[in-house]
Amino acid sequence: MREIEPTPTEVTRHFEKGEVIKVHTTDGTTITFKVVDITEEAIVGTRETIPFKEIAKIEKKKISATKTAAVGGVTVLSVYGTLLIIVFVMFVSML
Repeated sequence: MREIEPTPTEVTRHFEKGEVIKVHTTDGTTITFKVVDITEEAIVGTRETIPFKEIAKIEKKKISATKTAAVGGVTVLSVYGTLLIIVFVMFVSML
């Protein structure tokens, strides 16, 4: 997770509607939710509105391009390998 300063300017700059964030409030509560709106006073979720004055810190998940590419590569190789096995079995059964 990447920590973002809890100000309207920073939140608007770093978050978009629909992103999932984790908010730590000044009373120690941690809430994870999808952003519905960002106003000058608060971050609004589906079931929550958290005023900036009550936010200690905000985090959003940072996507690792390397990890995402690795997962995609493994998936492609698995599919390719499976297809090769099917073709080989079909070829051998025709002999």
